[in-house]
Amino acid sequence: MTDRCVFRLFTGLYCPGCGGRRALRALFHFGDVWRSFLIHPFVLYAVVIFSAFALSFAIHVVSGRKVAMLKFRMIYVWIGIALILVNWIVKNIFLINGVDILKILTPLEYIL
Repeated sequence: MTDRCVFRLFTGLYCPGCGGRRALRALFHFGDVWRSFLIHPFVLYAVVIFSAFALSFAIHVVSGRKVAMLKFRMIYVWIGIALILVNWIVKNIFLINGVDILKILTPLEYIL
């Protein structure tokens, strides 16, 4: 059973987060990195950024050295916001033109 998006129920359009759970399932349950990215690119981006920060923190704790290139920067947030917005716009452009891109990209077993 899948939960329906309230935004989609009222507007007929995808919300910015639509496809996120499918992308998580594709990535972590099926190991399908490419399909996860196609379904919702922010999910893969967030996993990579979180993993980089976690690795940076682990290196810092174990070795006592800082890893300068993995410090927080606002650009990481802006990239994430841009990914969400572009994904939202592209999915809805397809949907308005009669193509439900999430149904095309997502095999049935990724939804259940």
